[in-house]
Amino acid sequence: MRAVLQPGNQVDALWRARLDHQLGSYTVEPLQSRAARLIDHDFALHGVGFLSALLRLLPERDPNGELFEMARLIADRLDAVDQAPALLARFEIAMLGALGFGLDLDAAS
Repeated sequence: MRAVLQPGNQVDALWRARLDHQLGSYTVEPLQSRAARLIDHDFALHGVGFLSALLRLLPERDPNGELFEMARLIADRLDAVDQAPALLARFEIAMLGALGFGLDLDAAS
């Protein structure tokens, strides 16, 4: 499973246990493999690390569908030098909003 469970790849993970408090097991299926494409670009690898570090700040088991979609779209474009920095900056602003530290960039100072 090492090749599938790489940062940047998208997987479908299903946890099963007989009861909720018992030790269960995961079934993992790859949905989209991006790691092989991104590994050729050092800036893309840095972007994956940065994106992963930001996503670790979110509370566990808190649904964030909008951030997931943003992260998925950014991961698809991390190898584009002209698009990735702006997309990562927008994602960081969205993360601040999701964590309760939203910025109002439209207000005049």
